[in-house]
Amino acid sequence: MAESVQTISGRLHVKRGNRRNLYAAIAIPALLSALVLILISKMGVIVAAGGVLLFFTGSIILLKGDVLSRSIYIFFLIQFAMSLFIPLSLFVTIISLLLFPLAFKRDAPLNGLTTPPYIKPLLLLFSGWLISLIYLSITNYGVFKYFFIYDIFFFLGLISAYEMFIAFRLKILTPDKLIPYIALSGLVMLCVVIGKYFVEGVALSMIFKERLGTSIEINPNFITSYLDMALPCAFFTAFFEKRSLAKKTFFYMASFAFVCAVLLSATRGSLPGIGILVAYAIWRKRSKRLLLGVALCAAVATVTVGAPMVKRIANPTTLEIMSNMGRVELLRSAFKVLKDNHYFFGIGMNNFSQIKFSYGFPQWLDTKRLMSSHNFFVEIWLGCGLLGLLGWLYVNAAIVLSILRKYKDNYAANAVAFAIIAFAAHGLFDSVCANFSMMLTYFSLMGIAFFLIKEGHTKSPSSDADPVTS
Repeated sequence: MAESVQTISGRLHVKRGNRRNLYAAIAIPALLSALVLILISKMGVIVAAGGVLLFFTGSIILLKGDVLSRSIYIFFLIQFAMSLFIPLSLFVTIISLLLFPLAFKRDAPLNGLTTPPYIKPLLLLFSGWLISLIYLSITNYGVFKYFFIYDIFFFLGLISAYEMFIAFRLKILTPDKLIPYIALSGLVMLCVVIGKYFVEGVALSMIFKERLGTSIEINPNFITSYLDMALPCAFFTAFFEKRSLAKKTFFYMASFAFVCAVLLSATRGSLPGIGILVAYAIWRKRSKRLLLGVALCAAVATVTVGAPMVKRIANPTTLEIMSNMGRVELLRSAFKVLKDNHYFFGIGMNNFSQIKFSYGFPQWLDTKRLMSSHNFFVEIWLGCGLLGLLGWLYVNAAIVLSILRKYKDNYAANAVAFAIIAFAAHGLFDSVCANFSMMLTYFSLMGIAFFLIKEGHTKSPSSDADPVTS
């Protein structure tokens, strides 16, 4: 009888504990969401940063229990989704670097923690930057003002990729759960963009009359650079889903929304990524019906949501012609800088945006002094020198080849590989490496790749369904 009473008492205690965990799991993300709203209304960055600190610490400390463990994914969802509007990512990354030891569980196999992959090429990247800095200090001291802040952003992002690797290794996070949240963040971001049209009193019809985001002062290239990463995450979550028709339909619809947003933004740099993704799906399915459906959808899109893209390519306006001319001038000035540094040494991340005028770039084309080289790879070359560029190219190419060769039928691996491919293809036309919040998502995907390559295997999306994404 005593044993029965103890058993019942224990069950009641567990239920109460689960209930408390549920309340905490709801309350903590709600707190962060409230602080995000405070920050949007421009009422205190310090308060918001403190809230993020509380959220991160609480998530790490309270990661016991099934429900609560998912709250950290909500944290990533909010952070990724808001990356274009609020620089929360920088606060959180700095805070997490300070508090990351808290994430180590007492029973974690620390002695068995393996070294993350690609240390050598990333050391090559860092060495290229360091050698360039020493060279500049000797030969060009005081000639131009060197801004270290973007170097810090970039290498902080690389550190966060390895931080993510450790989080996956210790099972604090799992790739198969994080990928759908990155996809969902793309939807949240689009909702915020549309909401901003309402808030600023801009007619929603303008979405179909202009490049998406123009009237509300959001660069269409930034929106689509993010969707380059969110689209493969959504598509492959649906593509490999076999058990839940609702989940499969939801993420296919999200993929459709992302493609429509890209077409409405008329951003040409995202087209190669979409084309490669569609070609891969057709090749995998080997279905004439799918090929016919894609061709029909492309034809309909050409005269509907894709009309701005077609018009921009076939009949560019004077402003767009000037923009294209600006890109040519940017690259011309960039190669003058590279030539002046023997094509080997860099000048630090994003410093080109300030010194390009000394190399022949017309100042009237960039009165705010914000424009980079508009090419991600040239920007890495300018920032970290030739060694840095080689290190970056090696890491990204090796990631794609390794995970596609090893995980052909794994949805998380495919999502990461095609996100990197799409982001790289867009990088030939635009550069967002100076935007830390944008790059955090990319480095998070890189962290997933490190884990898959080094450690192993993720489940199918149906095998451990997440209540948030199911």
